[in-house]
Amino acid sequence: MPELVMENIIKFSDFKSVLTLRQVSKDFLNFIDSLNDSTLPDSEFSRIDMIVNEDICLRYRDSNNIQNEFIYSQMDILRSFNGKITFLGSSSVIDVAIRDLELVLKFQKSNLRLLHFHLGPSFETFPVKLSNMFKKLNRKIKTENLSMKADSQSKIMPILPFVEPRTLERIDLLTLNDNMEIEINEIILIDSSKLSGIWLRLKNFNEHRELSNLWGPCFIGENSRLWYFRMKNSEEEIMEFELRRNSGNFTWRIKIIHIGGVPNGAAVHDYEEN
Repeated sequence: MPELVMENIIKFSDFKSVLTLRQVSKDFLNFIDSLNDSTLPDSEFSRIDMIVNEDICLRYRDSNNIQNEFIYSQMDILRSFNGKITFLGSSSVIDVAIRDLELVLKFQKSNLRLLHFHLGPSFETFPVKLSNMFKKLNRKIKTENLSMKADSQSKIMPILPFVEPRTLERIDLLTLNDNMEIEINEIILIDSSKLSGIWLRLKNFNEHRELSNLWGPCFIGENSRLWYFRMKNSEEEIMEFELRRNSGNFTWRIKIIHIGGVPNGAAVHDYEEN
């Protein structure tokens, strides 16, 4: 079949049809994988989840709220797609899972509503291989919301540079163990004009005094402590840091507000380059 005809067939197919074509033969697989992103149809996914525990799970949900699921078993060396099992032989479970995620992302042209990663203690090489895949993909992932759960900051940071800041509205970061530390100053580095807030959920936090020494006195709100800072090159925008305790856990919320939203009596600190 001529290549141009094949390109047109793929261009007007949906994602599941292209997945089926890839499984017909190795020639189809290689041909599809060699196509430019512009040739591929938009999958119009609303949500993508990658969950790494003892096994790996990749889920994607389309605009009609229909969910599809890959399960990758390290013990049995297999991949299950909506219940259909493929044995992987000598292939690496991590490599197959990341290759499938790459394929899913290649078809995503419109903005995701949510991109979620759960990165547990298994598969320690996963974050590095994931970062390498993002570099190979060579484009930013467009999502409105980014959610990440991890047992160390080193698993979170490699993902952030590959998210498109112009579409990002909210970031949720959650810790999976009591001892995980997050350096906040490494995360507010994201430049997003739409970003309404960053939420960091921690199990332990005992540095209230150190923060007061560093940032000055906080404003005491209902169940929360708040600090306010001026933004660079802006007279109207203020960055608000809120530390709240709920049910024994701590939540950091960082968001940009209008200066009129600063409570009476709260100190607003000047912007400092360092």
